[in-house]
Amino acid sequence: MVGMLSQELALSSVTVRQAGEGYMEAWVGAVAGLLTEAKRLHPPRVGFDPNAVAWMLYSTWQGSMLVGKTRQRPEMVIENLRQMRTYLDGLFASPVKSKSKQSKRA
Repeated sequence: MVGMLSQELALSSVTVRQAGEGYMEAWVGAVAGLLTEAKRLHPPRVGFDPNAVAWMLYSTWQGSMLVGKTRQRPEMVIENLRQMRTYLDGLFASPVKSKSKQSKRA
């Protein structure tokens, strides 16, 4: 919602633009931290900038929500997230197991 609200009002309201930017930067910062930690724990297959990848993830999420809602195809959002997961797995020598998958097996 932050992305869509920011998109609509950023040019007309400095307050909304700054608030939206703050929320976006917080999300990207948190994800970049997770990617940095993943690089430390798992050997990367290729070099990558965690901050740049985090912004790409955020952009994919926001774009997918916009298109999925407009086309009334929520399954497209899920498929795009699966594609991003495949991309992320490709950054590392061996795929990183998600906590959700591990806890479901226990």
